[in-house]
Amino acid sequence: MKIVLYWILFSMFITVSFGETSINFDALYPWNLGTSVYYTYGKYSNGDDYRSISGYLSMDRRWRDRFAISYEDLKITGDNMDYRQYNILGRDFFWIKTGFRIGGIVGFFDSSTLEETWQDSLVADSLWVNQRGVVQDVKYASSEHKSNTHLNGWIAGTQITGDLKWFGYAISYIHSEYFNIEHKSDAYFYEEPFLENWFLYNDTTYYYDNINETYVNQYTGIISRQLGNHLFRAGGMLQYVNDSPMVSAIGTWIWQPLDPLSISTSLMIGESRYSVNPYALLINNNPDVLQDLSNIHITYKLNTNWHLIGVYSFHRYETIVDRKPYHSNFFTIGIQGRF
Repeated sequence: MKIVLYWILFSMFITVSFGETSINFDALYPWNLGTSVYYTYGKYSNGDDYRSISGYLSMDRRWRDRFAISYEDLKITGDNMDYRQYNILGRDFFWIKTGFRIGGIVGFFDSSTLEETWQDSLVADSLWVNQRGVVQDVKYASSEHKSNTHLNGWIAGTQITGDLKWFGYAISYIHSEYFNIEHKSDAYFYEEPFLENWFLYNDTTYYYDNINETYVNQYTGIISRQLGNHLFRAGGMLQYVNDSPMVSAIGTWIWQPLDPLSISTSLMIGESRYSVNPYALLINNNPDVLQDLSNIHITYKLNTNWHLIGVYSFHRYETIVDRKPYHSNFFTIGIQGRF
């Protein structure tokens, strides 16, 4: 009897306290949960393979206040090279009013590259007569070059977005710092006569390190306009990479021809390095110059909670050292849920 009385009193307290202020659990904590997983396969024009698995976890309050975190594990493999990278990024948005939302972005990544090359070389050529009077040739046999590069860095920035009467806008500033430590070793293996028909293999190895730091200040401005079931975005990005300016233009077209289907295409033309996409939470830490990027993004709604996503992307680069062009193709498939 006491338990029933206590429960009635507790229910009356909850009803009065929350009813007068129109508050319930849904109003107290009206958050939606989002999750997504993506797999990406890419191919470089030099034959290297790219594979990546990434995951996102987000929460939003009726699309107003938003929080998101991403993790990516990627690997690039070639004939003599193995590259591995881990990315962790986070982003938030706080809704102030319709025309003004403010947020931030932070991130960290860590990567390592192992390159190894062998080369047969004739550095010195001499004759040696053994105990039986047989003339034998003595030469350097081979050399081995190893390079183990450890690159890590962090990013931090802020974003301001809003919807005005005629257009929407987005402005962001991101500061990035990259620390590159390259451990190199050059080993030379050569033959020396020791006994008859026997050779003593000696080696001489040199070790040295290269340490570089790169600082990037990235400024991005975009305006958008909705026309029916079409959304257009246009803007530009200015980067200072160790005080060297780089400029690129950005354009995006999003079209929803049917209720379950959405298609978007985007294009970036110009020059950029170490760019950060604050919306997709992606880091492009390729040290070469990205000259243009184009992609097509297709989203299909399976049901109320789940979406299937496919992306094709084309990147064109130019190397920093000798300005040689190369390109890459990427294919991404993913699934996204919101509850």
